Amino acid sequence: PLGTGDGQLSNVITPTSPGGVCDTAVGCTTNHLVSVLSVSKGVDPASGTTVTAGKTLTYTLTFKNVGTGPYAVDYTDLLTGVLDDAAVTAQPVASDGSLTASTVTDGAFTVSGSLAAGATVTVTYAVTVNADGSRGDDMLENFVFKTGGTPAGKCVTGDPLCTFNPVTTPPPLANTGGLAYTGANVMGFAALALFALLGGTALLAFRRRKATE
Repeated sequence: PLGTGDGQLSNVITPTSPGGVCDTAVGCTTNHLVSVLSVSKGVDPASGTTVTAGKTLTYTLTFKNVGTGPYAVDYTDLLTGVLDDAAVTAQPVASDGSLTASTVTDGAFTVSGSLAAGATVTVTYAVTVNADGSRGDDMLENFVFKTGGTPAGKCVTGDPLCTFNPVTTPPPLANTGGLAYTGANVMGFAALALFALLGGTALLAFRRRKATE
């Protein structure tokens, strides 16, 4: 972070002897802009949210240059902890041509390019959770880190560089004879209820007629 500074490293040569001058051929002042990059990762539904088979999750990487000079971006997004439980259904796409996102290969992709001071670029992609019985550890864990570095071993709540979403199998619905309810079950129960109602109505009418006789 830049703190309260001006985002520039300036240095001025001041002669110490009376009447002295600096070497104008070299220059009397140096000035360097400071490059600072803010990187974060998000997912919809939010990190920590439990998901189920067939659910699509949309990931967003945000790169923001909060410095005063251009920043050479070179980051890797590692999703091997996602792809044992889900499949990529939308490849990474950058919101601006200043950054380029590669396709997902061997469980990872890269984001590279030059980001101007004050600029913000996002990269989005999506995955869909595999069917029950076709998953790994039922945990979608995803990390972004500077290329060549080492990602965190485990994602924790509040870490802006990773996300996690547990996967669960919904409990079976109420059943009869160990069989889950289906549309046919519901229609069958409705028919039985209707027959019971008609039978009760007919029996009541019969009793009233007998009573009259």
